[in-house]
Amino acid sequence: MFFFCLYAFWVGYLWWWMPTILTVVISQTLIILDWKEASYGTIANLIIILAVTVGVGQWSLENTIKEKMKYLTNSSQLVLLEREQGEKRFEELPEMVKTWLSNSNALNQDSPEKLFLKQSGEMRTSPDGKWIPFKSRQWINPNEPAFIWKAEVNILPGFHLSGMDSYLSGKGNMNIRLMSVIPIANTSGSETDQGSLLRWLAEMVWYPHAALHQSISWEELDSTKARAKMSFGNMEVEGVFSFEKNGDLRSFIAKRYFEKDGEFTLEDWEITVNEDGYKSFNGVRIPADLKVKWNLSDGSFHWLNMQVDAVEWINR
Repeated sequence: MFFFCLYAFWVGYLWWWMPTILTVVISQTLIILDWKEASYGTIANLIIILAVTVGVGQWSLENTIKEKMKYLTNSSQLVLLEREQGEKRFEELPEMVKTWLSNSNALNQDSPEKLFLKQSGEMRTSPDGKWIPFKSRQWINPNEPAFIWKAEVNILPGFHLSGMDSYLSGKGNMNIRLMSVIPIANTSGSETDQGSLLRWLAEMVWYPHAALHQSISWEELDSTKARAKMSFGNMEVEGVFSFEKNGDLRSFIAKRYFEKDGEFTLEDWEITVNEDGYKSFNGVRIPADLKVKWNLSDGSFHWLNMQVDAVEWINR
């Protein structure tokens, strides 16, 4: 039985912990019946139970993602409206934005119902902190602001943080757990909503069709910069996209809420595309090697390096 459970764990079945609990119960019962000879087996069972606890946490998080996925796409009417107005919207855009869209090749294809991305990189929690590797998965609605982002951060050998950042129905939420079980943070509120909507706007460079969204207005600042303003629900955000002369994105900068010691302040949040940081997925050319930093009053805080490893366009 233990070998079956070990196989299920090795293959990656999230339900591996269910038969493992039964196996531990049977094992511990036999140990109690022959306590003098087999009592040391209890130590092994306790270690297995700790692993099972982590497995239950991972299973719970995956089920939470499945529940949230129900609210990720609910905008078919909006998609139809934008397709009808697409050509007109394109002509109204600043020249550099049109160049970016044309070079991305996105408009030669239908907008997907949702996107699935795999990412990897490193992050840190302070300007002089140690870089910590992570892997993440993200589901995005490119037609209406909504996303789910799930990350695993390896803080120490054998220890990880599970983070889930979501924006659904106009509400943002960030949930962080140690070993997928112990709650570390669970944030929500207007500041989180603002940051989440701003994130969707910035990540539009992965789904360029969204530039035609009827809730986004564009203003040309100069030959390489354009400001995008977006209203969704009762929230309005804006940011400045900077482009190279060939239309490739150089950076995005906006005012976003920065949290420190429970206090929120509006600070400059900047995403920069690294040199040679473009890749093509599904025939669409997007920035796939980026760094993210906060430009704070006491200095720059470069906190994230991210690579996009895979993109899947999903339709019904």
